[in-house]
Amino acid sequence: LVLGPGMCMDDGTPRQIVSPSPGEASITEWMASPLAVGNRDGEWLEVRFENAVDLNGLVLSDLSSSGNAIEAEDCLKVAPGGHVLFARNANPMENGGLERVDLELSLSLNNSDETIVLRVGDQVLDSVSYERAKAGIATQVDALGNVCDAVQAYGDGDLGTPGAPNPWCA
Repeated sequence: LVLGPGMCMDDGTPRQIVSPSPGEASITEWMASPLAVGNRDGEWLEVRFENAVDLNGLVLSDLSSSGNAIEAEDCLKVAPGGHVLFARNANPMENGGLERVDLELSLSLNNSDETIVLRVGDQVLDSVSYERAKAGIATQVDALGNVCDAVQAYGDGDLGTPGAPNPWCA
């Protein structure tokens, strides 16, 4: 069976990919400068989805790269309210103790002057910019859109809540 453009397999049945619309996907947390492990091994990014969607076709990029679309024949489903964790390294023994990594992060996060863009095709779903990452401290966005430093330890001791809801910013 050959799938047409914009299609994926859902339990053996072809169907249209359900892409998020603007406002339905948000970059909610990122670790650009891990301290517990090497910089590239410990980088990760979290995206929260408001509705049930598929990850197929999503692109994470920055201003210097166009990024790669997530491609899979199977529908990569996300439940409403789901947090998806993208990491440069999926091995918890090497990535700072991230137990659950959903997808590979092909994008390298700069430690300063970075803009991360989440899109489907040419449609931007969300973007975040930061001037400087703090070593060992993830940047979080709470449910009201406030941005703050993470305060909870995870894995090997860096601060953040990778793959989980963020606490309120003080």
